[in-house]
Amino acid sequence: IGRLPLAVNSDDPMWESCDRVVSDHENGAFALTQWLLGRGHRRILPLWRRPPDSTYWSRARLAGFRRAMREAGIKPLEPLVVPAPAPEEMPAAVEALFDYHRRLMAGHLIERLHGPAKADALMVISDTEALRAAAACQLLGVRPNEDVAIVGYDNFWPVSPERDLAPTVPLATVDKHNDQTGRELMRLLLDRIRGRLGPAPQLRLVPPTVMVTTDAAQQRRTAVSPAQLKDLPA
Repeated sequence: IGRLPLAVNSDDPMWESCDRVVSDHENGAFALTQWLLGRGHRRILPLWRRPPDSTYWSRARLAGFRRAMREAGIKPLEPLVVPAPAPEEMPAAVEALFDYHRRLMAGHLIERLHGPAKADALMVISDTEALRAAAACQLLGVRPNEDVAIVGYDNFWPVSPERDLAPTVPLATVDKHNDQTGRELMRLLLDRIRGRLGPAPQLRLVPPTVMVTTDAAQQRRTAVSPAQLKDLPA
């Protein structure tokens, strides 16, 4: 911006004139979808809390999901959007908030989890929402991670305030490697200050990692790169 070097953790169009470092959301969703496909899931339903075109990262994730499905020769399902109410309409206590969201999700999911065309997997927008989705499934008499697979995003389910309220945890999630993003922002900023870059704004993508929950009871997780997906157990 002007003469002041600036590196931004965003790929929103408003920052396109700046140097940027962002997680590779498209390939993160692509790899997570491939993992579900490798387990035999074919009716994978993206579960969103806002319209998919509302942010750059949700557009990228949807593109990755659709690419993986089409490469597998499967028509991708359209996302189910469960709109989040205004903050002032929601309870403040963690338990009450969790119950509020699971009931809201259950109302939207009921027709998607019953009948011959029901979803066999939910790709939820974040780990917290995945915990809520698991509770919503239980409320509908659907066994989470048995009758329907549930995966999240962001790899923070072990420390979520709602972790102990959910019947189960996501089968898999995606780690964006925020620590690596921070280091890359500093490297990019220093490269700009030291004159190592050309005049065009730089965009650097941080590769994410699929994290498979191998033992939910002990919270053990296994890091998996996209190149290793073909070797994953079902």
